[in-house]
Amino acid sequence: MNPFSRARWRRSVGRPIQGGPTTDTQRVIDEILSQHLYWPVFQPIRDLASNRIVGYEALSRFDPPHTPQRLFDHARLVGRGKDLEIATMQAAVKAAAELPAYAWVSINSSAALLSETDTIGTILDALDRPIVIELSEHEMITDYGPIAIAMQRLGPNRTLAVDDAGSGLASLRRILEVRPAYVKMDLGLAQGVAIDPSRRALVAGFVHMAREAKFTLIAEGIQSEDDLEALKGLGVGLGQGYLLGRPERAAFLEDQPATATGARRRVQRVRST
Repeated sequence: MNPFSRARWRRSVGRPIQGGPTTDTQRVIDEILSQHLYWPVFQPIRDLASNRIVGYEALSRFDPPHTPQRLFDHARLVGRGKDLEIATMQAAVKAAAELPAYAWVSINSSAALLSETDTIGTILDALDRPIVIELSEHEMITDYGPIAIAMQRLGPNRTLAVDDAGSGLASLRRILEVRPAYVKMDLGLAQGVAIDPSRRALVAGFVHMAREAKFTLIAEGIQSEDDLEALKGLGVGLGQGYLLGRPERAAFLEDQPATATGARRRVQRVRST
């Protein structure tokens, strides 16, 4: 979008959606979809032992003041959640073609869209690389059978991740029911693990569970060297967070993985500008 169009967008719909009439919310969502006012960014996921980038998580971004979580919530309330999810997923798949070829890509999906295997399969088939489908936490799931069936139908090079493990009993049940290949540990466990014995005990329990249940554990929200070293010492395999790399557009990502220290220095430079 050019600067003039972006300024006009902010003037026309650049205020938060705060419980106004449904027609206003629909208008905002419709304009976002019709004008493609969204774009993907990608955050690196690293092997903590080697610091090597193994994958990227695709995240959707919108113009301020609209946050992704709030915008998706409002889209669902007015019956446009599926449309917004499909549009942003298509944008992420298209942009992911520019990522380094050695890395897999994690794409967020609701359980409802995942169960529509013809739709999601067509979208993902445009990307010729391994894809991790990250089951989002936006909805309550009562029947896990369709998720298992969907993953079987999507075929090889398509694996499942469960998000926010440790944030509640529902996330633990998802691990037991769907048997994911990856489990993303809630950032509330990772942040402060270096100084909190209770967090260390919980993370150690997840590491043991991952070993026994044969899934790979990913720590989210790593922001300090001390927490990074603690997670490595506890045996957590993969991680992501601002210390290890900020979300960026695909075209701006470096092909060669940077060191964790280098990533931290880049974060500090960004914060100081």
